[in-house]
Amino acid sequence: MWNYLELELKKRKEEMEADKRFAVKIRTMLFEVIPSGNGNIETVAREMALSPRTIQRKLSEEKTISMQQLNHTRELLAKNYLLNNEISS
Repeated sequence: MWNYLELELKKRKEEMEADKRFAVKIRTMLFEVIPSGNGNIETVAREMALSPRTIQRKLSEEKTISMQQLNHTRELLAKNYLLNNEISS
């Protein structure tokens, strides 16, 4: 399963480099931490060397919140898991 996730993470990192929005950076970080079971704002904040409040403030400027980003990222991962025939349970 890691091989698949690694390809997806690489794709998301490329997306982040092309898209400078803060929300995209948060989603990219979430793609890295969710598979390890640490998909929360505190982990993302620690990895990005920011406070959770700073993340909330920056996302608010883009008219979104961390829970929306977390749910969106989980949804994308779930869809990718379902569509990928190489992943075994």
